[in-house]
Amino acid sequence: MDELIKSITGYSGIIQGVIGSAIFAIIVFFGQKLLNKIMDILSKYSKDIKRKKLTGLRRKYHGIKARNNNEFVKSNSVQISLIYSSMRDIIKGLLWILLGLLFANTLFIFETIGYIGGIYYMFSALSIVQGIEIPQNIDEEIKRINKELNKL
Repeated sequence: MDELIKSITGYSGIIQGVIGSAIFAIIVFFGQKLLNKIMDILSKYSKDIKRKKLTGLRRKYHGIKARNNNEFVKSNSVQISLIYSSMRDIIKGLLWILLGLLFANTLFIFETIGYIGGIYYMFSALSIVQGIEIPQNIDEEIKRINKELNKL
């Protein structure tokens, strides 16, 4: 590992920035995929996780439907509500990291747990605002989601 770091520090600043950006993009991409898989598995066992996932998806479909119908005020309101919802998870993630740092002197494991919790909530916030595949018939998808939510 030390050899890798020494070889990277030998490159110019621009190349180091490119390498760092590539590593960050890979971590975000695969971290998001991993969190989505975990959420799919957990939503089979937890009604709250499934409800959160379905309501977010329904909100995105309503926003797409409003945009397609040129209802820009409603579409923008949906986008703002998604950003606001993601801010809750960002604040939770920052609190996890902060508490981990505060209690790191007590036990090292608190710092690690704080970072893990913070990363989880940051990826959770990212999943709220990530793009989705647009279905052929949005109205049918909204009805399907409403039926599933009523069952919960």
